[in-house]
Amino acid sequence: MEEKIVIAIDSFKGCLGSAQAGEAARLGVLDVMPDAAVEVVRIADGGEGMAEAIGHAIGLQPVRLTTYDPLMRLTDAEYYIDDKSRTAYIDMAAASGLTHVEPEYRNPVCTTTYGTGVMVADAIRKGATRIVLGLGGSATNDAGLGALQALGLDIYSVNGALLEQPLSGGMMTEISRLDFTALNEKLRGVSIILACDVDSPFTGERGAVETFSPQKGASPDDMETLEAGMENVAALIEESVGLDVRELPGAGAAGGMGGGFAAAGAEIRSGVQEVMHSIGLRDKLRGASVCITGEGSADRQTLMGKAPYGVMRRALEAGARAILIAGRVADLDSLLKAGFTAAECINPPGDPDMRPEVAAKRIRSTVAAVLTRIMRP
Repeated sequence: MEEKIVIAIDSFKGCLGSAQAGEAARLGVLDVMPDAAVEVVRIADGGEGMAEAIGHAIGLQPVRLTTYDPLMRLTDAEYYIDDKSRTAYIDMAAASGLTHVEPEYRNPVCTTTYGTGVMVADAIRKGATRIVLGLGGSATNDAGLGALQALGLDIYSVNGALLEQPLSGGMMTEISRLDFTALNEKLRGVSIILACDVDSPFTGERGAVETFSPQKGASPDDMETLEAGMENVAALIEESVGLDVRELPGAGAAGGMGGGFAAAGAEIRSGVQEVMHSIGLRDKLRGASVCITGEGSADRQTLMGKAPYGVMRRALEAGARAILIAGRVADLDSLLKAGFTAAECINPPGDPDMRPEVAAKRIRSTVAAVLTRIMRP
């Protein structure tokens, strides 16, 4: 009886997408198990690639449109709509992601999620009544208010004037009122699911600003401005809709977009759980002896809801062993104790080569080596 191997690897951010990493792993399997039945599935945990993973799995064609990047420059983006279920799958990073902004221009004080709101509005115009919005990979820290503004949220400045320009992170301290009336009308009959891979609260030491804004280009002074803005927004949300988002798990995702959209009635869910359900991973794992998963960097944070952890749990439920590969591996004992059969770094010590062709070769050879080891009689 031939061995069944399932491959579900998240993207190696800045290097390989889920499909590319999966193909490299497939070749590694066939190098040592040429008769194996290998299935590659795309996986994501709410960040970049979520919409594509689901769209590809259920056979959808991308919807392309012109929208705005985090600096309000025109950009092309795409998302997916399932006409049968009237569900749209959208990555906020498709318009508002960090990769849209050149390193020298990265600063969440200046960026906005407005372009993501344009995408959601387009999906609603095309008939979507359910939006699955992937939160992750953002260049922004505007509490998602820019996106909500594009959908009809009225934001008023401290002098009482309606804010006409798209809100950026640095403007959050300068607003005095949020009016959800027009937004609620626009979203009437529409449900929004927020798929995210973090449980960060809106504000505080574990919040959006402290945890994520430095990697988006924020200086210490910028962080003070942003945190003050988030506190202001949290108070305005509580005043407007009666929801305290400060400690809400996941509210800090994507620069606070989780909290902003929760105020508009959206539901925060685990991104990887949403993706695994949508692509039918449980069925795909049935009868598999091994599941290979991975991501760019694996450590204790992997066990806090990242894609490889979710895949590993499903693999164990199906009776398959789970192999983890990554460009960096730390906290090995924790990963093994959690249930991974092996956790392997694809890179030699001190040589984290990010070139896609190099990473693909290393994934292939690492998979071949670890399978040879663990499948040995």
